[in-house]
Amino acid sequence: MRLKDKVAVVTGASRGIGAGIASMFAVEGARVVLAARSMEEMEALQQSIREQGGESICVCTDVRSKDSMKNMVKAAYETYGAIDILVNNAGYPMFGYAVDDEDDEAEKRYEAIMETNVRGYWFGARFAVPYMKKANKGSIINISSVRGHLGLSNETAYCAAKGAVKMMTKALAVELAPYNIRVNCISPGAIQVKVGHWVLSRYGQKVYDEYVEKFRDIHLLGMECNQPLHMLGEPKDIGYTAVYLASDEARFVTGSDIVVDGGLTSLLPEPGALDMETLVGLHKKQEPMNQWFRSLG
Repeated sequence: MRLKDKVAVVTGASRGIGAGIASMFAVEGARVVLAARSMEEMEALQQSIREQGGESICVCTDVRSKDSMKNMVKAAYETYGAIDILVNNAGYPMFGYAVDDEDDEAEKRYEAIMETNVRGYWFGARFAVPYMKKANKGSIINISSVRGHLGLSNETAYCAAKGAVKMMTKALAVELAPYNIRVNCISPGAIQVKVGHWVLSRYGQKVYDEYVEKFRDIHLLGMECNQPLHMLGEPKDIGYTAVYLASDEARFVTGSDIVVDGGLTSLLPEPGALDMETLVGLHKKQEPMNQWFRSLG
């Protein structure tokens, strides 16, 4: 019960990391405001929280909309009379386009990533901070990514957005320190939430279903080999970190970025540092998958 009687708002709470954080917060005694676009998925999570003895409400929210975010935060305060914790988690998936790609979809996705992963976080802080100032306390947790630390080909928009989240965190930590409001960041690595979600967003349901059927095991093996700890991270691994940052145990922690990545960002890309036998085997297994993607164009 490390968060007993605290009120926590979690955006993107319908699935994945957001759902994992929200569930863990509820177990730790927080009253949780679930904010996402999918009411059906949020209501399923709310039922799960209720069965574990927790308390939550669902607020249909689009973080890209200023009015939607303002109304969600207002509803949270009117329901519970406080906002102690804000987790800015809602995110748009990876980019996947070269910077000079002439596909019109590239610009649309760039805008969606920036609106969701940067402006949405700023809106969260903008509307929650007045209530936190009133109480002279609070904890804001922003979810960034290892892609805010290291670059990746065809991911300029996503890497830029996640890097922006890190710097937003540090600037807000300085700005809000006089009001005893702590602002921290978590940068997840390979967290398994949904197999190949970027395939779904770029190619659609039919291609995605074929990808999962043919290459699920190879996809998961590839994720396991991304870092020194050859295992898949899970939403609960981010949840444990979020509970710490939200709790009074982290009272002297602000402006920090905690990387939860199985050692990924600690690894130099040198042959001596890699498990070459595993990687060679993985490369052979991935070739049919690569051919399949090339056939899609």
